[in-house]
Amino acid sequence: MIPKILIVDDEPDIRHLIEVVLQSSKRWSVLSADCGDQAVEIAWRERPSLILLDQRMPNGDGLTTLLRLRDDPRTKDTPVILMTANGGRPPAPGFAGVIAKPFDPFTLLARIETIFETSTSSPPR
Repeated sequence: MIPKILIVDDEPDIRHLIEVVLQSSKRWSVLSADCGDQAVEIAWRERPSLILLDQRMPNGDGLTTLLRLRDDPRTKDTPVILMTANGGRPPAPGFAGVIAKPFDPFTLLARIETIFETSTSSPPR
């Protein structure tokens, strides 16, 4: 079974760009949401292997959405990568990593794979 990545961003162009990058690898099945509320519903139903979560969105910013995901047994251990325009900071507690926006689409896949592999090979939180 192909692992699923849930992309959560209120900008349709960014979601589309990430979808294209991930689908080109043929390693991931891609789901998308345009807000935190929708992301939580999809994550609970689809149980993605990884979530890419924008920091600033309507209807549930990144931190609020992460807290909702962590409060549910279905998603409490799902690695979540924060996507933010406030790059350069270390990841906030609870996030597997951070991807700074704007990002280079040519290196995005490698960055996502590195964070995912690191987060799934670490001891349980």
